[in-house]
Amino acid sequence: MIQPGTEGLMFTGNEKVWPFREQATPAPRGHKVPRPGDTGGGGLVLDLLAARLAETDAEVRFETGATNLVQDASGAVVGIAWRRFEETGVVRAASVVIAAGGFVMNPDMVAAHTPSLGAKLFTLGSTYDDGLGLRLGRSAGAAWEHMDEAFITAPFYPPGDFVKGIVVNKEGRRFVAEDSYHSRTSYNVMKQTDSAAYLILDSAHMAEPAMPLCPLVDGWETVPEMEAGLGLPPGSLVETPASYNEHAARGEDPDFHKHPRLAGTAGPGAVGRLRPDTRHRALCRLHPRRHGLRRRRPRAH
Repeated sequence: MIQPGTEGLMFTGNEKVWPFREQATPAPRGHKVPRPGDTGGGGLVLDLLAARLAETDAEVRFETGATNLVQDASGAVVGIAWRRFEETGVVRAASVVIAAGGFVMNPDMVAAHTPSLGAKLFTLGSTYDDGLGLRLGRSAGAAWEHMDEAFITAPFYPPGDFVKGIVVNKEGRRFVAEDSYHSRTSYNVMKQTDSAAYLILDSAHMAEPAMPLCPLVDGWETVPEMEAGLGLPPGSLVETPASYNEHAARGEDPDFHKHPRLAGTAGPGAVGRLRPDTRHRALCRLHPRRHGLRRRRPRAH
């Protein structure tokens, strides 16, 4: 999840998840500036940019925001309008690049485009993730796409052994491969009853969770006791790990094709459960790669 050293590339997604593992050869992606730990990289980049900028004759305007694109009679974008407190103006440009983040900090847009997220999620974004860039693009004739796709997560790993457990819904059924990227798992949790799920671990894989979003809330000596304690349908949680373990012993997962090396077991001595409850504890980040703009094509008449 986070490299302690200066590594700048890492595997972070669904490299071992079916069907992706059969469709592409995974490659590490850039995720941070090569500084030790998870902080300090942003400052390094900005310091380098500021030093380089000081060597140019570029004009820098602080406390200035874009308000709208400027178009000529043909509809081509030829500049942008700006505002700084009560002062306004226009900058003419041969081209304009819109790079303004997402819309997670705009409650109206979140309610309109991702109503499933509800109102109890903790949003992760900057002050300026207010959808301005998207609105600027649409004002010039662009279309919005994938606006309903949210990056939402309540990660239950590290430790990595936790992916060897099973994640079940309130009906006691699995619904996703547990070795999925944490946002993929959380996305599927949102579609379950009450947007809730339980991570079931046995004594061989149980440990103190490192991610506070999914705290350990209870434990039982046997699977039937856990089933009763969770109020799950009679027989559901007994059947699910039994079937899982039977196939995992052969390196198989016919339901969700979990990677054989991560299958582990989920019983019969299951002793604990963690609850990634997306209604109350999930981090929510509307990922800028999940929605965006495309140019509208004129219709043929």
